[in-house]
Amino acid sequence: MDEFLLISLGRTPDAPVDWIQWNHKLARPSASGQLQHAGQLRLLGERALSNPCYVLVPQEQVLASRVQLPNGSRAALEAIPYQLEEQLCEDPELLHVAVGSPDATHRYPVSVVSRERLRQWRDLLLAAALPVKGLFADAQALGGDPEQLLAVAVGERLLIKGGECPGLALQRAQLEGWRPLLREPQGGLQLIEVQSADSPLQGLAQQLSLAVAINLLQGEFKLRDPVRELLSGWQKPALLALALAALLLGSLGLQNYRLGHHKAQLDQQVESLYREAFPEARRIVNPRLQMERALDQLRQGQAGAPLLRTLEKSAAAFRQYATVKLTGMRFDAVGGALVLELESPEFQALQQFNAALLAQGLASQLGQFSRADQQTRGQVTIQEVR
Repeated sequence: MDEFLLISLGRTPDAPVDWIQWNHKLARPSASGQLQHAGQLRLLGERALSNPCYVLVPQEQVLASRVQLPNGSRAALEAIPYQLEEQLCEDPELLHVAVGSPDATHRYPVSVVSRERLRQWRDLLLAAALPVKGLFADAQALGGDPEQLLAVAVGERLLIKGGECPGLALQRAQLEGWRPLLREPQGGLQLIEVQSADSPLQGLAQQLSLAVAINLLQGEFKLRDPVRELLSGWQKPALLALALAALLLGSLGLQNYRLGHHKAQLDQQVESLYREAFPEARRIVNPRLQMERALDQLRQGQAGAPLLRTLEKSAAAFRQYATVKLTGMRFDAVGGALVLELESPEFQALQQFNAALLAQGLASQLGQFSRADQQTRGQVTIQEVR
């Protein structure tokens, strides 16, 4: 088909819903509109039956990241949620991790979303009886050159992807504060403005690449095609269908019991594998003592969160001392400390950088540093990030 239906959900079910019927060969829409709220999605049922239907959700509600695995085995893939624990603020059991296709080095793109929020999106689509083929975070679904950092401006939102950024949504005013952390490639940041005269989705649809985007509807959240199921049901005699249904119920009951027992065994195996692979990890399954509110505010793009304020203040020091490079960062939720891993040709520049942080009112402290390959490497710890 030359056309597909693209729907953009808001942050809440009561928010307006934009939609567009896009002709990808002509690179233009054949129809577009806006629903008052997600409860009106059923009005798009006829279009969704005639064209492939895809849905976008706000990147602010989905964490995009990458993980490095030793191989593509089932055990390695099952350990992905626990490899991400330092970036998460919730119990992995409360989160859904969708995995994309790896590169040649077994580096996997992943999208993490609250299971409760994903369940709400799925229930909205089921209630509207839409045969959705994919649910994607809007920034993570951008296409373009993976080595080029792309920013698509939609109103006051900036959708960013490329280089070392797997997908991020910011307010336009926050861009300068985040630029030192984006690791811009040599080509810099390519900014594309969606013209106000266009439908917001029209400008965004031209930049999407759904073929490489991560479909959030994986595993237990995968939607079945209602049309195909209906046609399949009418092909069988009613009596045979009833008999098969009865057998299926009995089989499912037994299978659920076996799967529950098997899951308990797999959980023990996963924990054992994780301890072997990551012996330095202090928490494996239940990081409930982390500062949930701080990281949750950061992930949803809410201004004023303590961690975000600390990052914005540190950005000034990075701009002042361009020779100081950020090579890594981690947040100690229990101790309320942000650890910046830095490198610079000169140790004096790192001392001056730390002094600049102190001038910003941050409780920073130099850690241990080492010298190798004409570079000084070490850590600066910012305390009391609360």
